[in-house]
Amino acid sequence: MQNENTHRPDDPLLDQRQIINYLGISRTQLWRVRRAGDFPAPLHLSPGICRWRQSQLLEWLRCKQQS
Repeated sequence: MQNENTHRPDDPLLDQRQIINYLGISRTQLWRVRRAGDFPAPLHLSPGICRWRQSQLLEWLRCKQQS
């Protein structure tokens, strides 16, 4: 069983800039969906540095499109 914090090369880690560019939203909009609890939790790599798994982002998008 793989630890959730273990990085897989086939599942890139995305930073905030990549997320907002991919989704076409602003930093404020991203902050709002995160605050509402309606966004995948990031991995905290160190103080002030967090990343999101691409696979979790794509799954979140699929769920949003279906609802």
